[in-house]
Amino acid sequence: MKKLLLALLILLFVFLIVSFFIPVDSQKRLSIANTYTNVVYDLNQPAGWLRSDSSIIHITRLSYLSYRIEHTEKDNTTGFNLSVIPFSGPPGSKPSSPILYTYRTNLFYKLFPFMEKPGFAQTTVSRLKSFLEDNI
Repeated sequence: MKKLLLALLILLFVFLIVSFFIPVDSQKRLSIANTYTNVVYDLNQPAGWLRSDSSIIHITRLSYLSYRIEHTEKDNTTGFNLSVIPFSGPPGSKPSSPILYTYRTNLFYKLFPFMEKPGFAQTTVSRLKSFLEDNI
């Protein structure tokens, strides 16, 4: 019994170590309390909410409501995809625009998302949310 428990613990430990090296896509949804029109306008005019210290940030429109945001610093480029979902609530309700963003992470952080430090995707989307909710 002790050998079986030890073998399972070793397998679990090896799996956790290997999970750091397996890349996966993580997808999150965030609701912004602003109109769909304002969200799309500010994605196309990012001067107000997109700040960069010593790096280059590009926003590329992939399709009608889909964007690619890339961050280049020195020779390292990271990025994520962002999609705006039009508001589909009942008439007269408070407008909100759901945003769906997909970024690259590893399997360990996909299984344990509370342990992951906010990366470029999370900080950029939170800046966009803060800017849009403050400027209604």
